[in-house]
Amino acid sequence: MKVVPLTSSPGAEIRPQFSPDGREIAFISEAENGRTADLFVKLIGGDSPVRLAQDLGLGSALTWSPDGRYLAFGRCPGPGGIWIVPALGGTERKLVDHYGCEFQGLSWSPDGKFLTFAGKPSPDEGWSIYRFSLETHEETRLTFPPPHTVGDHIPAFSPDGHRIAFRRISSPHVTEIYVVAAEGGEPNRITFDRSFIQGLAWTPDSKSIVFAGHRLGTTGLWRVPAIAGAVVEGIPIA
Repeated sequence: MKVVPLTSSPGAEIRPQFSPDGREIAFISEAENGRTADLFVKLIGGDSPVRLAQDLGLGSALTWSPDGRYLAFGRCPGPGGIWIVPALGGTERKLVDHYGCEFQGLSWSPDGKFLTFAGKPSPDEGWSIYRFSLETHEETRLTFPPPHTVGDHIPAFSPDGHRIAFRRISSPHVTEIYVVAAEGGEPNRITFDRSFIQGLAWTPDSKSIVFAGHRLGTTGLWRVPAIAGAVVEGIPIA
């Protein structure tokens, strides 16, 4: 095994995302003025990266469409909203006015028909998970966190497209994983650790969730079956 550099820009380069076919990588790179950041895509083993969008911010989220033709991204900080742009370059198009920060998350459904993200229904309410139809442009609110909580963040479609996992932040240091049907309904609570979870991802079979967090005195990656009442594996897998 060998580590090979993919980019060589002088500024920070973050949020790497492989294209579905694994031939390209999208990332956010700090602009030359050091005050903002831009979205780039680069062919693995190719020449210079291609800039697709400007003025995103280093905290922006991004995700590929399942067919690899588009990238969805947020502009964060600030009320920039969520946009899409062709992966080969072209005119970007704004979809919604919600924030698109990395800690809030952004996920594209496997069938390519929906985006899911976190949004605030009002300034006084916590974050909720929304589903946006790319065909009808309809927004559907999927979760309703309890009052006086931070709310729900980083939604992720399961590979089969039937469910969405997310983290619910009750307080700054208490985070749990929940799973809700892609059409909405009552979410199922998956973890009961009362610790902070950094991020999560589905296994390819849509049966388990891997998450980064601190439990049992250890910080690492953990795996839990995506069913209510499941037991988290007792040792970190990485």
